[in-house]
Amino acid sequence: MPNRIQKIWKTDLFLSTQEDQRYFAATVKSNYSQLEGGRGLRIGIVPESTVIGNRAGIKYNDQHKLWVVTLDDPNGFMGLFNDAYHAVARAICTLGKQQPPPYFTKPSAKGEKVQKQLEKYPDAKVFDIESALDEAAQQDLVSSNKKLVSVNAPHWLHIKEMSPKIISPKPKFVKLD
Repeated sequence: MPNRIQKIWKTDLFLSTQEDQRYFAATVKSNYSQLEGGRGLRIGIVPESTVIGNRAGIKYNDQHKLWVVTLDDPNGFMGLFNDAYHAVARAICTLGKQQPPPYFTKPSAKGEKVQKQLEKYPDAKVFDIESALDEAAQQDLVSSNKKLVSVNAPHWLHIKEMSPKIISPKPKFVKLD
């Protein structure tokens, strides 16, 4: 790959507007410490974190060479998400009669309640759990517009060859007798 798009494969999203068809490669992380830049990436999106003092807003990060967009997280959604992830992982280990890996952190008291509830119903299907969660979730909180991206480079990425500009007067010859 060319140097300027060397780490474009780390892209999670391509961002654009309806008026301008230029695309910006963005990476989305649930934790600021997992953020890493690379050639081709322009934007990093992370939730705010009071632990590291990362407040909502936009600023340029010289270390990662990214514009970091920190999204407001007033209810601690990412903390809740990570807590639920660890609760489900521990429930799967218990139901599968496996020793939980040492790197799984223990969920909070609320997360342990979710874990115990999942362990109570070992025969529940994933679709049943998912539909129950869908009923409790905030539907249409985020919308997306799906569009296939062409494998051909967009017109704005190509260097256009232009005809040379005339910068001197055109010579004129007068006949000599």
